[in-house]
Amino acid sequence: MKRFFTQKYEAVLLIAIAALFVLSMPAPAHAAGYTYQSIANTPGILVKIDQVTGRIVDIVDANGRSVALMTNSGSGTLTGGVVTAITGAGSFTTLAASNTVTLSPANTTVTISPTGTGTVAISPVGALTVNPTAASTLNNTSVGATTASTGKFTTLTKTSEVVVSTGRAVLIGTTSDTLPASITTTFESNNTGSGAFTVTLAAPTGDGEHRRICFNNLTGTITWTVTGPATATSGLPTTMAADSCIEMVYNSVAGTPTNSAATTWYQY
Repeated sequence: MKRFFTQKYEAVLLIAIAALFVLSMPAPAHAAGYTYQSIANTPGILVKIDQVTGRIVDIVDANGRSVALMTNSGSGTLTGGVVTAITGAGSFTTLAASNTVTLSPANTTVTISPTGTGTVAISPVGALTVNPTAASTLNNTSVGATTASTGKFTTLTKTSEVVVSTGRAVLIGTTSDTLPASITTTFESNNTGSGAFTVTLAAPTGDGEHRRICFNNLTGTITWTVTGPATATSGLPTTMAADSCIEMVYNSVAGTPTNSAATTWYQY
């Protein structure tokens, strides 16, 4: 019996000595070459940041031990360092970037669609390239309303007025029009389905002035009228084919060019 109690006490003593040894072990010191950044609302958890690269290399506790899993049910703020990789889903109120951002997941849809009154603004200081590899669509969007640039199309279809900056608006369903002074590109269309069309040439501004008109559709009989000081037209067609144009020039002096009449619009 005495031997039994002696063994029991020896075992208890060994356990106590082992526990004392573990408790007295020094906590691992923070490694040189790293800084440690606290995370708001996550006490006792630090971010280990490489001082040379500035990148986050580990998540540790206050003693420098790696934390395999960290769960924070509240809000948190991380300041400093660069996150090199995060797997899984993330939710943010504000997400800002001060360097290159790449969104290129394979076989995945990337959606940017704020609801309510939210907007999407893309205003780079440098160039913007939109170059899908598949045929795509752009709907309900004004292009070039503030700052116009060039455009190139295989097919251009209009459903209302088209404004030509070097000339005048395309007129839909009209039967007559007046060409004002100094217009060199004027487009007309629809012309009531090959019906009669009247073109009035406004007063010329001087000898050699040019004006031009195009018809998107086949016209019926065209009547040309003039405004003083012009008095007549010469050689202007009475009908025009679809998608055809005519340019006119005003002659104010008889005989220049040879055999020309004064105050007359000629086909150029």
